[in-house]
Amino acid sequence: MVNKLELLGRKWFERTNGNTYFSAIALHNGEEVARIDFEYGYGDQWLYAITLAIKTDAFKARENCQPWQYINQLESQGIAVFSHCEQVKRKKDLEFY
Repeated sequence: MVNKLELLGRKWFERTNGNTYFSAIALHNGEEVARIDFEYGYGDQWLYAITLAIKTDAFKARENCQPWQYINQLESQGIAVFSHCEQVKRKKDLEFY
């Protein structure tokens, strides 16, 4: 069995005020282990936030751990880690179902 962790994000740019918001979800073998529904942040902030939001002991990131360090640590333990973030056009498209 493949041990896989997927980190998925969505970003939305609010033109009115010039702010960027994101949502993110972490799935371990297809099962949700963490979720962020709506938060302010740009760039790779979504990845940093979701790594800190993971609640299970097996995947708990240290407070000062950068996402790339966290991902490298998991991969060295034999866990395949995939991360992807997409830009969406509408605020309601940030939702993960």
